[in-house]
Amino acid sequence: MPERPSSEFQHAPDIRPRFDLSTIMGIQVDDIEVSEEAGEEAKAYMKELIKNGTGSAELAELAYAFRRQMQEDLQQISLAEISSSPDAPVSRNETLPQTRRALFTQNTDHGFSLASYRLLLKQPEVAQTFQDELKRHEQEKKEINGTYEEFKSLEKQLETERDKLIALLAEMFKRAGQE
Repeated sequence: MPERPSSEFQHAPDIRPRFDLSTIMGIQVDDIEVSEEAGEEAKAYMKELIKNGTGSAELAELAYAFRRQMQEDLQQISLAEISSSPDAPVSRNETLPQTRRALFTQNTDHGFSLASYRLLLKQPEVAQTFQDELKRHEQEKKEINGTYEEFKSLEKQLETERDKLIALLAEMFKRAGQE
């Protein structure tokens, strides 16, 4: 298992997270209205977490968990659900984002997740930890996975070495059979 990269990744200008934290699947999280009940629940939840001494790393992990859950929930909304409704608009580009936004405004659980996510991102130390960990993840991914071109080059080298090994083994067995 590779070692965790040193702190030098933090100074690498070319390593950027793949997404903007204020946007989930093209939807600006600050533009969505959530119910007052969901907002109050989220505030109470955050107060309890802070009261219990939850650190910024744990809060950043929680923000990531909320983000992942919201992405999964938004991906579940399909065009089939939209087209089955009697008053479905004609344009796909207008319909899908509107339906996805409605998920947060109509469902208290989703509204709570969104409100909690927004509150977590408003805390500077949590947002910074989140960004730092995303940078670290991208750096590790880059170091471990490499590029597609590197993969293809290694694959070609492996194939060449396999061909050499097969030829060598064939020659060895041929000589052993002659003797």
